[in-house]
Amino acid sequence: MCRVIAIANQKGGCSKTTTSINLGVGLARLGEKVLLVDNDPQGHMTMGLGFPKNLRVTLKTMMENIIMGVEFDPKEGILHHSEGVDLVPANKLLTGMDMSLISVDDRENVLKEYLELLKDENDLTAIKSYISLIQNRVSCLKQLSEELFCYSVVTSSWVATQENVILNKALEENLLAFYGTFKKRKIEPVIEIPDTFIPCYIDLPAFNRIVSNILSNVLKYSEGDLYVKLYANGLITFTNSARSLTPVMVERLFDRFYTVETGQKNSTGLGLSIAKTLVDQMGGEIQATYQDKKLTIALKLNIV
Repeated sequence: MCRVIAIANQKGGCSKTTTSINLGVGLARLGEKVLLVDNDPQGHMTMGLGFPKNLRVTLKTMMENIIMGVEFDPKEGILHHSEGVDLVPANKLLTGMDMSLISVDDRENVLKEYLELLKDENDLTAIKSYISLIQNRVSCLKQLSEELFCYSVVTSSWVATQENVILNKALEENLLAFYGTFKKRKIEPVIEIPDTFIPCYIDLPAFNRIVSNILSNVLKYSEGDLYVKLYANGLITFTNSARSLTPVMVERLFDRFYTVETGQKNSTGLGLSIAKTLVDQMGGEIQATYQDKKLTIALKLNIV
């Protein structure tokens, strides 16, 4: 079992470093596996163990990796000492960490997250769990950047370039693109698309984005079902069970930055807002309704 011991005092010169080094070495001589973490910008523990001050990888590096969501090896930079202890070093660069932590929501947990990664280097399950958490943060930041860029474009300079499109084919291709994701989430869609071609005058890239955003919304709220139907008049409906929603929530789904807590942490609240903006600029209609615990998003496009 791993134990974390913190030796701290606001006063300088009270033997924090000396105590940490001697306690660590003493435990190592008793057969314990010891990792010392130098959390002092002066780096006295690092220098006290004989290591240089100008190290490339230090505690600051590890904490920055946690903050930025970078995938990394938590054991990188750990130094091994002849007395049988390991060390996460520090130097004067750690001074700027206070400023870096100001804008981090869970800043008090950054060091804790790093230590959790190191608690048992043989526990691959725990390491994979934290790496997954970090990757999720990266995905969230990437998605937010893309959605903000897209929203700024469609609300300012974007002009629809419409063309004749076979709506059946365009819808099928978009659904097929989500096949792998549906399978992974164990969603079995029921799809009704008529055999008769339905010509439509739309901006195809914009249509693809609209359907993608709607299906992404389905992934957030669906409980394993999805019913998609294309009508001859250009109406497409997407229906799925969503017991976590309420009529009031559904009324706000197209509001900019509106999100619903569903356990999905990678939501920006811009997807359906972008979809509505694109639909409006193409002269179509989109709306959401909620009945019998089922969410239906209806998309109406202009047919030729």
